[in-house]
Amino acid sequence: MEVVTDELVMPADNDSEKHGKQVIIEPTFPVISTSYYETDEEFGEIHQYANSSELTGNVRRDKRILIMADQYVIDNDGLLYRVDLTSIRSWLI
Repeated sequence: MEVVTDELVMPADNDSEKHGKQVIIEPTFPVISTSYYETDEEFGEIHQYANSSELTGNVRRDKRILIMADQYVIDNDGLLYRVDLTSIRSWLI
């Protein structure tokens, strides 16, 4: 029986591979908090706007933020998520 998990499974070494032994390596993910967005170049400005409705004062940047603002939400932990709604057309095909 095969068990599928989110963990990466790799042979330990050549000897282990011969005997069928495997070492499980658990993936590590960065911890993201609200403070992470303050220095993030890609999502910092949209997070600031979604969180406090503050714009940067730069017309070009603000226009981009306002166009994309309805695609982002902040959860109770302060994390930013992008929400994409699938068009009905793609469901019908």
